Amino acid sequence: MTLRQLQYFVAVVDAGLNITLAAEKVHSTQPGISKQLKQLEGAFGFALFHRRGKSLDALTEPGRRLLERARQVVDGAQALRKLARSAAGESGNRLTIAASPSAARYLLPRPLAALEQQVRDLAIELQILDTTEAVEALRRGGIDLAISSTTVDAPPEALALPLERWRRVALLPTSHPLNGDNGERRDRPLSLAELARYPIVTYRSAQQPSSSFQRAFAAHNLQPRVALAAADTELIKTYVRNGLGVGILAPIAVSTDLEEDLLVRPIEAGLPACVTWLLLPPGGRLGPEAQQLTELLGVKQAQLEELMRLG
Repeated sequence: MTLRQLQYFVAVVDAGLNITLAAEKVHSTQPGISKQLKQLEGAFGFALFHRRGKSLDALTEPGRRLLERARQVVDGAQALRKLARSAAGESGNRLTIAASPSAARYLLPRPLAALEQQVRDLAIELQILDTTEAVEALRRGGIDLAISSTTVDAPPEALALPLERWRRVALLPTSHPLNGDNGERRDRPLSLAELARYPIVTYRSAQQPSSSFQRAFAAHNLQPRVALAAADTELIKTYVRNGLGVGILAPIAVSTDLEEDLLVRPIEAGLPACVTWLLLPPGGRLGPEAQQLTELLGVKQAQLEELMRLG
């Protein structure tokens, strides 16, 4: 039995036994909640609900008796967190995290919204830091956790758990010469040689001579011209749209709501893959809110325990 399972149990009851509605309220999924409820019933050794097919029909008698206690546990856990914060001289529940601009804009909104629904009186501070700054902030104890992206190797001097592996993509106006005529296959990966013929708009790290971006082009005896480097992906897209150059950026930044004047093209494997990392403080110590956020990001407790063991 876990606190999360009890939270889901209460949420389903409050949603009128509608698991889909409950999933929306707690920012989970219908299969995920159903699985957790089954595990909770297995832990107690009795059914919480009468079922009609795949639908929940009513609470069982043991389920009704358990509901009041479950509410007490869920409410008590929130009150205990608040009391601990108060005893430490803090007001309410606080979570301070650092993230890269792309992670802050595209990866974190849904998990943070879900966390706010689960934790009462939660105050979140989101800092935009690069990887080096985030590692230093974790070392000082200034933040609870961080999310950042690098090429394949984990950031040094940090406990890091991979969340997602991805490859950069090219973003071009539909009228750009690299798109050719109507017979051009728009899904054909662009080569580094093709990209080097045009100005490039990308992230600030690409300007550093030691960056994986510069090394990849140098390995092919190519010299890319970075016309503009920025931290914000929306700014990169704006300048691509206005003809400053070819954008090279993370796929998460261009996967939705692109206008018809822009086109995403894959890039050949010359550019190394990137990894989005969850960075933990020294020792892997996480407060309850940070722990809940890692779960919402899809990280399992066993993964955290293994990372701390190896770290």
